[in-house]
Amino acid sequence: MNVRPTRESHSVSGTPSRLCPGEIGGFFGPMRIGVLHDARGSFVPGLALLAAGTLVVVFARAGLQYLDD
Repeated sequence: MNVRPTRESHSVSGTPSRLCPGEIGGFFGPMRIGVLHDARGSFVPGLALLAAGTLVVVFARAGLQYLDD
């Protein structure tokens, strides 16, 4: 069996950088909710933090769209 490399070479160096934000968010989001639950005894502060972060992203997006127009 003759195995030789193909002429086309594809880099996978961009894959980790694209997956990194998802990995970070998948770890720190639940961790923050858990820490706030342990500190306050309720899930409300953690969910409020998530809601506030969502609003920041929505308003930032709206502001950038306004600047683009």
